[in-house]
Amino acid sequence: LHSVKSWVMDAVVAEDFCALGGRVMLAGDAAHRFPPAGGFGMNTGIQDAHNLAWKLAAVLRGTAGPQLLSSYPSERRPVAQANAALSISNWQEAVRVPQALGLDPAAAGLVSQLASAALLPAGAGRWLLESALAAGRGVAASILPLRQGALQEILNSGQSLKLQFPKEDLGVVYKQGAVATEGGAAGTSTGKGSRGGRYVSGGRGLPYVPSTEVGGRLPHCMLAMLGQDRQQRQQLVSSLDLINAGSLGLNLLLVCSGSQGACS
Repeated sequence: LHSVKSWVMDAVVAEDFCALGGRVMLAGDAAHRFPPAGGFGMNTGIQDAHNLAWKLAAVLRGTAGPQLLSSYPSERRPVAQANAALSISNWQEAVRVPQALGLDPAAAGLVSQLASAALLPAGAGRWLLESALAAGRGVAASILPLRQGALQEILNSGQSLKLQFPKEDLGVVYKQGAVATEGGAAGTSTGKGSRGGRYVSGGRGLPYVPSTEVGGRLPHCMLAMLGQDRQQRQQLVSSLDLINAGSLGLNLLLVCSGSQGACS
């Protein structure tokens, strides 16, 4: 062991995801850093890579102009900012459990900082930190019967660490960037982006509700492929499998009612 550095909970989002005139793109941990509460760092990074990969491929293949890349920061940075705030909120909810047991994470952090900063003999700082933590655990054990009611209330209400956020992971809707709205063309932005991607959250961990809103995730549904004679030609396929990842062309999906023959 060559060195020890105290960990401090924080969240950081880069001022811009695009630098040097578009020659450098930031994604994942290079663009944002969240507390490890909810897995937002990995999920947001995967979304960054997915958003950037097809745009880079389109530009390099010549099927789109370089201005398409300017939509990347305007779409992804607002999502990173929202996930940073949600990650901090989730972390704060997680520490409600030790607080209910009489353990203050802030006090433990202060002891750790003092142990690291003080000019103590080798091993003394570690002994100080372990002694303080042992004393805290002893206090928590002694008052546990008195705090069980409060602890159970936190766990039953869901006001603790959550690990699944389907709406926040899947319900992002891009309102600007590489989005073609009804009656208009796709727009791009070269700025840092403030409203590119958003989701309106009424609470933590709400379910994801599929929507056909422009800029959102294409909903999954099973479709029957019919021939001109209206006979099924193959097994059912997912609507997601009909997207041509190698093309920027549009796909027209007609959903027909078998009973009335109407299509939408």
